[in-house]
Amino acid sequence: CAELQIRHLLQRITNIGISAGTPDELARKVRLSNQISAILFLVAFPYIFIFQYVSPVFGLIVIPIVSLFASVLLINNYHQYTLARYTLMATANLGAFYYAASLGRSAGIQLLYFAFIGMPIMLFDINEKHDTWLSILIPIGCVGLLELSNYSIFPHVYSEAIYLRVVYGTAVIAVLAIITLYI
Repeated sequence: CAELQIRHLLQRITNIGISAGTPDELARKVRLSNQISAILFLVAFPYIFIFQYVSPVFGLIVIPIVSLFASVLLINNYHQYTLARYTLMATANLGAFYYAASLGRSAGIQLLYFAFIGMPIMLFDINEKHDTWLSILIPIGCVGLLELSNYSIFPHVYSEAIYLRVVYGTAVIAVLAIITLYI
């Protein structure tokens, strides 16, 4: 019974913002943006508490990030689909950029950009060329800036190896979950 309730909840989250008149292709993209935002919300949320051990402020910065991931569902609910997809892309890229720059290369957060580069192709229609290209260039620019700066744009936050392993592990899980949605 609990499994059925969870499945029903996931289906409701996936279908937020889709009505009877939503074209099939757009509905698929809305479902995908809902799923990705829910995955990234679930991956990021525990870091509110995990990063409290690194620095209280560092953990508090996660709150607006998870709030923006949740807002994608609300924005889709109001049928502002393009805004929702941009919110998802911007939040994912900027959140990953901040934490990758603050924790350094060894945290592995930059691995998320492998999934982020492919997201626009799945989220935008072929006719939305400007939206697609802009959304592809954002993660490429973020990775380029991280690499050019040697991950030293922000002061590095000291973190014990165990925290970096947790961050690295959840980054890998998030990438695999998002790529699984593409398939």
